[in-house]
Amino acid sequence: MLLYRGFIETKVRFLFALPALLMVCIISLRQFTSHAAGSNAANTPPLVSPFIMLQGTIEPGLMSFIWSRWDAGAALMLLPLLANAIASTGIVPHGGCFRGRGKIEPSATAFALTLPARRRDILLWTAAAGMLQVGLLALAPQLLIQSFAVYNGGRFALGDAIAFAFIETVACLVPYALGLIVTSLIDDDMNSRMAGMVPLLAIFMVEQHFKFGLPMEYYRVLSGASYFTSGQLPWTGLAICAILATPLVWLATELVERRDY
Repeated sequence: MLLYRGFIETKVRFLFALPALLMVCIISLRQFTSHAAGSNAANTPPLVSPFIMLQGTIEPGLMSFIWSRWDAGAALMLLPLLANAIASTGIVPHGGCFRGRGKIEPSATAFALTLPARRRDILLWTAAAGMLQVGLLALAPQLLIQSFAVYNGGRFALGDAIAFAFIETVACLVPYALGLIVTSLIDDDMNSRMAGMVPLLAIFMVEQHFKFGLPMEYYRVLSGASYFTSGQLPWTGLAICAILATPLVWLATELVERRDY
């Protein structure tokens, strides 16, 4: 019941985010058409991401086109922001989901606090529902791209699509956890979302400015660069993301438990 409630409480933003993300993906798919049928053709130019620095020669083909335009392109920008936005719902819904009027609704608070469960359990199941939604946001475009590639005679394995979705889901636990804890501290919906985006933008700007090229950089892990270049999942980077997200979720739980509604 609590998982279902958590999914329902955050469904508005999820239902806005999913079609918007798929629309961006479809726009990108229009550009895949000329590359799909001849994915291994010599005249298919290798593309690189303007955000992720790679070493060595990138083989031309559909895979490089998809990675540079989606995994290291649009998804790299959109998924962390959407994960943060979904998390900003918190334990109880805010008024005006996309209108910037974010005071906690008394009726929703009363309903949440009268459920036969501890506040900690409510928050944890809400977090689990949000993580599920983040996973669906990562998986849906990958499946769409994979289906399109196969339909057009290209080579983009289902396993590759699932692997990239898994990487993006685990990496997005960090912005999700940030959004969860910020919402526990700030009642206003718009301010909480803006505050949750500041660390993400700061990390992005630092990585883009200094161009370290390290395998543990957050946006490099999120893009799945190691899987794209070597077929290896970035287990260390994903573990770091999970380790960073866990205490943030725990802290958000503590803040909500101690809060006087």
